Amino acid sequence: MNRVGPNELADFLASHEDVIVVDVREPFEHEICALPVGDAEHVLIPMASLPMGIEEHVPDKARTVLLYCHHGVRSFHAGAFLDHLGYEAVHDLEGGIDGYSIDADPSVPRY
Repeated sequence: MNRVGPNELADFLASHEDVIVVDVREPFEHEICALPVGDAEHVLIPMASLPMGIEEHVPDKARTVLLYCHHGVRSFHAGAFLDHLGYEAVHDLEGGIDGYSIDADPSVPRY
């Protein structure tokens, strides 16, 4: 698994055409804010649903996956799980959406 820093996110998304961004937070958290991902596919799969939902949403294990959560802890663990399942291009947003709001885009609400 690779880590993507908050200030690297825009470049990362621009340089990966078939990336899927996976939010592993809970629905109530996603309602507060979500990462600005432009044209990238974005899906909410809460951490508890990840074992059942990831292969449904991302059947191609070679596809680039970017995971994020609130502070980066859940997404880090989710990334380790995806590595274990054989996903080949797993990335994690370091510091989560909170770190992104602090370091890269203060317009993203914090909670």
